Amino acid sequence: MHLIRKLPRSAAVAIAVNIVITFTVSQFLGPSTPKLQAAGISAVARVPFYLLQLYIAPTVIALGLQYTRTWYGLGVGLAYSTPLAIWSVATVCPLAVGLTYLCIGCIQGALSVWIYRRLSAR
Repeated sequence: MHLIRKLPRSAAVAIAVNIVITFTVSQFLGPSTPKLQAAGISAVARVPFYLLQLYIAPTVIALGLQYTRTWYGLGVGLAYSTPLAIWSVATVCPLAVGLTYLCIGCIQGALSVWIYRRLSAR
């Protein structure tokens, strides 16, 4: 709780939005449990891949304001969502699922940059 108090408001909001997007995506997208069991993979095995998306906003914040441009946010989002896209291919999901992971990661990175820059300007 003390960590949140020490963060600037812009960073705290960016991280909060990042958490909401990550948990929403993990609930509605991805391989289903029967599909994972058919592949011999437990549902718990996909948790680390979803946790990767939680690192998007902290990475954007760690870059600092001088390096936070929309393109950097897109790149960070793409880098952290690529393992999810590969995971969806490995579990024989439709191609649209992998592309959706990549798009959501890019959007999440760009949104994190926008929130961080917008609220830091105030």
